[in-house]
Amino acid sequence: MASFPMVKNTATRIVFTILDSDGDPVTGAAADTPDSEYSLDGGPFTDTADEIHEIATASGIYYLDLTADETNGDVVCIQIKTATAGTKTTVLVFYTAAQSLDETDAVVDSILADTAAIDGHITADYGAAQKGVLDDLIDGGRLDLLIDAIITYVDLIDDATNGLAAIKAEVEGLAGAAMRGTDNALLAVGYTAPDNAGIATLLTRITAAVALASSLVTHDTEIKALLATIAGYIDTEVGSILAIVNNLPDGGALTALLASIASILTDTDATIPGLLAIIQADLDNPDQYKANVAALALEATLTAIKGAGWTEETLKLIKELVDELETGEKPKPRANFRI
Repeated sequence: MASFPMVKNTATRIVFTILDSDGDPVTGAAADTPDSEYSLDGGPFTDTADEIHEIATASGIYYLDLTADETNGDVVCIQIKTATAGTKTTVLVFYTAAQSLDETDAVVDSILADTAAIDGHITADYGAAQKGVLDDLIDGGRLDLLIDAIITYVDLIDDATNGLAAIKAEVEGLAGAAMRGTDNALLAVGYTAPDNAGIATLLTRITAAVALASSLVTHDTEIKALLATIAGYIDTEVGSILAIVNNLPDGGALTALLASIASILTDTDATIPGLLAIIQADLDNPDQYKANVAALALEATLTAIKGAGWTEETLKLIKELVDELETGEKPKPRANFRI
């Protein structure tokens, strides 16, 4: 029930002593008109729902149970008064937090467990080489080193002693400086006028560089935040890749699938071409499917069917008579044919 630090908006128990003017614990205060009050964030004091309880026996040490409403502030102040003679008012101040140390420790343990599990998945599913590639991007890898290098160079550019501003000041100090010839130094006979235009160009470029450096320093926080955001995006993408890869079949299943496919391809290569060759051979010899009617005596067969005296005109006449009967009309008389 008790926790450290006090968790905001959470019922809790506090333990304390009640002292007299000599600093000694006072016993029996719980039964001598106690008055316990609380204040949230500097607000007015209000009676607590509970009153103090002395821890047995006659210890002078007490506890008080606070409700969630009575701890719903960033700063919780408790004062306890009693009618016991010589008793001093006990004042307690608590700064609340969103989580207790135990809760924070539990979250950290969970994160450590998840991290270990992820590391195990990476080692098992990718192998040391692939894991090394991921480690080279995050957790102190290349990306972190790149961010640190950028920050280092920005700091160097802005350095008061050796930065661009200091260099610019030194160069500007050369303008108008007196020059004299000394031994082993510049002599009038060998003097060449300085390239003022070149110096002016250099000064312009240094001024621009100083302005850029100042801008970088001004936006140092934003740059670091942007780089941190980029690092977060990379971590997110790596996590997405891990989520997909972790759902792939294991190496044994993929090997078995490849073996089955290879077997099917081998069998197909052996059987289908042979069947196609047989079919093509049959198509190349269509005469084998033709009927041989050379030996049939067609004319003799037709003569046997018609009988003696029948002609093609007779067959034609029969066809005309049938057509007339189908229309429901009485056939017309024809020569040499009785109806």
